[in-house]
Amino acid sequence: IGYGNFTDHHPLTAHNSFVLCLAELGLVGYAFWIGMLVLAFIGLRRAREAAETDTSRVAGLLTIALVGFLVCAWFLSRTYQPTLYLLLAMCAATWCNSLRGNSATAGEASIQARALMALQSPWRWPWLKGMALSMAGSVLLVQAFIVAKRVGGVG
Repeated sequence: IGYGNFTDHHPLTAHNSFVLCLAELGLVGYAFWIGMLVLAFIGLRRAREAAETDTSRVAGLLTIALVGFLVCAWFLSRTYQPTLYLLLAMCAATWCNSLRGNSATAGEASIQARALMALQSPWRWPWLKGMALSMAGSVLLVQAFIVAKRVGGVG
């Protein structure tokens, strides 16, 4: 229905960021939105696995902050709030910082070999799998809430 047009078709907002994003931006926009979240979590996981204790500690704290924001976003419409995008920027910065710290020890040849291996098959890209699974999981979870509400007779 387009960005900002949800309340033109419904009297209240969606009260779920995932539903709001899917309704307003469509499947393609939702894929990009979920993809940003999945990439942030993958980057934070890789930063936590880095040898540097400061970077891994920051990555752990950002993971907790992002999970907390997404729990809030499940019950509120926070799809376009700047807080999410600031968190995602901090996640990207932490990921880049961990890559810079590990590039000298890992060697450029190892980085190039991993990049070539990732390009061989698109399903080897962990973010693509994560994005597809997250999209399907979130849609199924929303459907489960709808079915539970109808069966329970609440509202």
